[in-house]
Amino acid sequence: MVGRVLEFFNKVKDPGRIVDRIRDDAAYGKVGYGIRPSLARKIIAARDALLNRRFDTIHQIDSVPGVGPDTLHDILNAFKDEKSEPEFSFRVEIDGVIQDSFLEIEGLESVTRVVLSADGDNPIIRKTPGRPKYSDLVLRRELSNNDEIWKWRKQVIDGRIERKTISIIVLDASGDEVTRYHAFKAWPCYWGVSVLKTDGQESIIEEIIVAVEGIERVS
Repeated sequence: MVGRVLEFFNKVKDPGRIVDRIRDDAAYGKVGYGIRPSLARKIIAARDALLNRRFDTIHQIDSVPGVGPDTLHDILNAFKDEKSEPEFSFRVEIDGVIQDSFLEIEGLESVTRVVLSADGDNPIIRKTPGRPKYSDLVLRRELSNNDEIWKWRKQVIDGRIERKTISIIVLDASGDEVTRYHAFKAWPCYWGVSVLKTDGQESIIEEIIVAVEGIERVS
């Protein structure tokens, strides 16, 4: 549940959506809106004031002036009956610098080609490992005023490749680190922007594909 709460508050831009989404729990004996417009604006402002412009733990929302235990109850109650899913989130760092919230990551994988060989009259075909190959990483996020990704891509266009380390940090529902993955010697081979329409709303999505030469998991 907490993961879904964080996902909602990290994506929402319109305070009205918060007001409509978070209502009082009738069984809790309260009257009035669970979150009023003024408090919704405070929550968004508090999120955008953070270094990475996202909430990583539920405690960060709880600490926004005006939230309090009653409102936090209404927030959690609004998500409790939704379909259960693993309560994990992640953040992305490039050379140790936290980036704006990414929505999706694809391609975190390594493959070793199988080499077939025959030895004389031996009827058995031997299978030995070839060289490992690491897939390109695909990262997507909502377009923001942070243009570091574009500048990195522009360097490649201009003939200057700057290789960096991309770290993907997996967090549990409490915001504690579960594990992290490092993708080494990465450089952007593609950058693009598209418009995504969901539930009658439009989001501008920035996509970057980076070539990597190695992946490591750090427990």
